[in-house]
Amino acid sequence: MSTTKIVLVGAGSAVFGVRLVRDIVLTDGLRGSELVLVDINEEMLDLVFRIGERLVREQNADLKLSRCTDYREALPSADFVITTVAKGGSEAWLKDVEIPRSHGYNYAVGDTMGPGGMFRAFRTIPIILDVAREMEKVCPDALLINYSNPMTAVCRAVNKYTNIEVIGLCHGLLNTVHTIASRLELNPDDITAWAAGINHFIWLTDIVDKTTGEDIYPRVRQRAEELPEEQPVAYDLLRVYGLLPSGGDDHIVEFIQYYTSPESENGALYNIDLDYVRKAIARQKEEIDFLMNLANDPDAKVTEAIHGTAESAAEIMDCLTNAKSEVFMVNVPNNGKIPNLPDEAVVEIPGVTTPSGVQGIQVAPLPPGIAGRILACLNEFELVVEAAVTRKRYLALQALLINPFTRSRRGAEALLDEMFEANRAYIGDFD
Repeated sequence: MSTTKIVLVGAGSAVFGVRLVRDIVLTDGLRGSELVLVDINEEMLDLVFRIGERLVREQNADLKLSRCTDYREALPSADFVITTVAKGGSEAWLKDVEIPRSHGYNYAVGDTMGPGGMFRAFRTIPIILDVAREMEKVCPDALLINYSNPMTAVCRAVNKYTNIEVIGLCHGLLNTVHTIASRLELNPDDITAWAAGINHFIWLTDIVDKTTGEDIYPRVRQRAEELPEEQPVAYDLLRVYGLLPSGGDDHIVEFIQYYTSPESENGALYNIDLDYVRKAIARQKEEIDFLMNLANDPDAKVTEAIHGTAESAAEIMDCLTNAKSEVFMVNVPNNGKIPNLPDEAVVEIPGVTTPSGVQGIQVAPLPPGIAGRILACLNEFELVVEAAVTRKRYLALQALLINPFTRSRRGAEALLDEMFEANRAYIGDFD
């Protein structure tokens, strides 16, 4: 039986929070654990806690569940700390795409690269660095599992400025495997996929049917030729580079400006929905309303009503707690695992759970065309991290001038002026 202590900072992210609690409740290897839910939004924290209590009762789970609003109260003796924070919420997210769009930067999601990803980083990195620094004092051996975006920048900041071990988790490859399986009428559990790159911009190096040993890539390439409209951006990049990028086209276009440029009719030629964020916010509200109704219905079976998963956090914690070795996609320092990217860079690669933690697995060099694009992104992220920590405006400008969407120094400065003003309540003033 586990005596593991898990702290979830940002538990009021209700949709993720309840799924994570459900995952932990249903994971036998974490029975006996303590789970502390933390959020400054007491209403949302209460919602997740109430549903969590129901999950524990329904499953007769041996799980000690508690809550608080101050992570400093929760962190002592923690074994795992999970961060899923988004300062500014949906209002800030919407500005992250709408303000840049008014300056010619067309993003669909806007939480990773460019001005949207930059200002999300400015809002998020200080919070997570504060958590990591407190961990250094009260639980220095705990593993930080980060879900907050921009993933690459957040994990790099923790690696660069603290001694806390951090991994980042994302569902991108899992979603891609399920999509490929559906299109090719295969069971997703029968597909083994290997990928490498950076978060939201990883590339599938191998796709294999593990029941037959068949290389599935030829079928994927054939489908891309026959049905290019099925996923226009990913399939076009497959033709150009020979590898399929993982994830939805809405994320991929943050890294390559062409697909939402005026030449591409601002994304229309590639079926990119520039109203993605507004629609996503509406869906989030619907899900929260659903959870509110669920929490207030004493007769509902909560375990059955909640669908989906918080990805692989519970599985990884189970493996590390109980000495199991399994492979997961993780964001970790490169340390030569992708040979043609910098050692200090945070990359997304397969990693294996071991008694000494999560270890990245060696992969082959990425094709030069892909590696070159990723290297430019990593340089941009490095400047964003430095700007977030030093609060230097000129570093923010340097980062924006690397971004491929930028066409004008004057335009970049005008955009920064407006973004800094819109975010002053969250980040204060930069020098």
